Amino acid sequence: MTRRRFRSFLFCLYALLILLPLAAQTRRAPRTKASRAKAPAAAPFTLVSPPVQPGQSASARFPAEDANGIAAHVFQGARPGPVAAFLFYGFADEAAFHEAAEATFGTIPRASMQGTVLVLSMPARAVCDGEKPCAPAADGAWRQLAPAVLKASRFVIDVHQGAKGVGAEPYAFVYLPDGNPRLSTYVKAMARASLIPNVVELHEAELEPLGLSAEALGHLAPQSLALNHPAISVEASAIAGGGGEALRNGLRNLLDHLKMTAGSVSWQNRVREHALADLPPGFFVAIP
Repeated sequence: MTRRRFRSFLFCLYALLILLPLAAQTRRAPRTKASRAKAPAAAPFTLVSPPVQPGQSASARFPAEDANGIAAHVFQGARPGPVAAFLFYGFADEAAFHEAAEATFGTIPRASMQGTVLVLSMPARAVCDGEKPCAPAADGAWRQLAPAVLKASRFVIDVHQGAKGVGAEPYAFVYLPDGNPRLSTYVKAMARASLIPNVVELHEAELEPLGLSAEALGHLAPQSLALNHPAISVEASAIAGGGGEALRNGLRNLLDHLKMTAGSVSWQNRVREHALADLPPGFFVAIP
């Protein structure tokens, strides 16, 4: 029996030696860096002039086909994604506008960013004097630019600085679309992600009894929502400088919420909701 067991052991060992080379041939080769699928790369952003390359930021003019276009500052991610348009109102000086754009978004790592942050220096809205209804700017510049902005972007965030009634803390105006609760929930979440402590939820029709309109205020949100594109409008005392630091932090946090950047989202725990009719008198009167 001992001899028979010994022969069986030798036979198994011989068979194993024969099969080992076959196993080595069928074993999957280790994956190399070259064999791994590469993440898709973003294309240059060509809606401004000059175009902005992936992973870069630059000042430009918008829209690209308009030689006399408005000042723009573009932060182009290295990875493809949506376009978020931040409309900065109230900068008479282009240098100050570009400085504010860099102060807000310049620290974002563009190598990991998805999509495009398009910051535009928009024409100032008409001044509301508190005694008569606001009216759109006489030159119609806001109306001329609106279609191009809406066509270029997936998200729109109006940021007005210089409104008299806001005090130190900004207000988010959330226009609620009719018959679209899902979009309403989305824009409410955007307002909270912006870390803005004051929120006004309204339908555009509520402005009319107060002699106001979204167009006169320069709020592009209702037109954007009509295209099913999420948007909010912000009224703030300042974007630049120390007075605008909290707002700038909130706008960066909003990009995290939209999954365009890879930061950690912080939420504003205490949000005060305001009715439009209860805003301070002269809220929209521009500071002289």
